Amino acid sequence: LAGRISVVVADLLKGRGITFEQKVTGSPFPLDGTAVLTIERILAAATANTCKHSNATKVTVNFTYADDLLVRYEDNGQGFDATSPSLAAQGHMGLRGIRERALGIGATLSIESKPMHGVQIDLRVPRSAKGKT
Repeated sequence: LAGRISVVVADLLKGRGITFEQKVTGSPFPLDGTAVLTIERILAAATANTCKHSNATKVTVNFTYADDLLVRYEDNGQGFDATSPSLAAQGHMGLRGIRERALGIGATLSIESKPMHGVQIDLRVPRSAKGKT
């Protein structure tokens, strides 16, 4: 999973002046193929949002394997008010899609951000995660 994500994220960031770091902690375990594809799409959407909106210079993705998988995506960009109900009106429909995809595999998602403090997205995926086909 981490290798696939590294290729996808690095490709999206190529030529944008944004560095990318990735870290894997714990013992990786297999996930359902649809769940893996969903995680890949969530991180691709997060990266696209970073490229489009954030003015970030760094993206970090951490995979922490324990009883479940915690995928943490962070950028050091300008951030946004994550509590604002007007995000969709400002063109942030990608956040809704990220939430819907997480729910589709039984994962939990939290998005933390505030202006001038980047974004942190935590995706907690159970070992038993299965996507809908």
